[in-house]
Amino acid sequence: MCTEMLKIGMQTDLPEMIEKMLEYVESDINNTLERIVKVLPEISYLFVGIVLIFFVCAVLVPCVSLYMGGWLFSAYDV
Repeated sequence: MCTEMLKIGMQTDLPEMIEKMLEYVESDINNTLERIVKVLPEISYLFVGIVLIFFVCAVLVPCVSLYMGGWLFSAYDV
């Protein structure tokens, strides 16, 4: 799209067309950044949730199982 705008600008007024192209590119970048900023908290919450689930599965489940008495001593038939 930018190349088409430059082609039209070459036939008409180049500085004015470049300014309009710059405005278009800036608005496109701003829109993309706004979308990223809106999604960023959700992604960070998802990451924290995954870390917490891993922590619960890797650390707390064996500890609770040991506390209940069925995990460590089951191999020795105690």
